[in-house]
Amino acid sequence: DQSITTGVASLTSKPIRFFPNPVEEGKGTLVVANSDTRNYSYRILTPVGHVVKTEGLPAGQDSYTVSFSGLPAGVYLLEVYRDGELHLTERVLLIE
Repeated sequence: DQSITTGVASLTSKPIRFFPNPVEEGKGTLVVANSDTRNYSYRILTPVGHVVKTEGLPAGQDSYTVSFSGLPAGVYLLEVYRDGELHLTERVLLIE
């Protein structure tokens, strides 16, 4: 007996997404899936790993505003945590 299992994963459905990138006007949008009881937070870091901003996000929302206000234009890393575990790291370009 041989069985074959096949499946196709959706390449467009990510549980966590950030846009726009590059970021203009100092803010972007973080979209999460299944956020009803999950605790999300994010950190913004410089390319060398210095944390410049950390923020916890309230549970139960599907989207959040991520503020880059007060930061100079440049490249940053956005880390998104769900229930304390890292789930997304994205390089973000902040332009004036």
